[in-house]
Amino acid sequence: MNKLNLMSKQHFKITKIMLTVSSVFILSHAPAFVITILSTDELSESETIFFEFLLRFYLVNNICNPFIYGFWENGLRM
Repeated sequence: MNKLNLMSKQHFKITKIMLTVSSVFILSHAPAFVITILSTDELSESETIFFEFLLRFYLVNNICNPFIYGFWENGLRM
């Protein structure tokens, strides 16, 4: 019973990791998706810079993933 309880806790932690990673993925890719749909041809220079920033905001996902896995890693060891 103890081994089954340990496996259940481990599955729960893995589920939390995957939910966190998926949430960060959606939040980091959403701005580029929205900007791509709403983009217009007539933009000021400051709007163009802001839109270019949002188009590259997906890189935040790549930055956050190591921190997410590092934060949750301690709880996965048996």
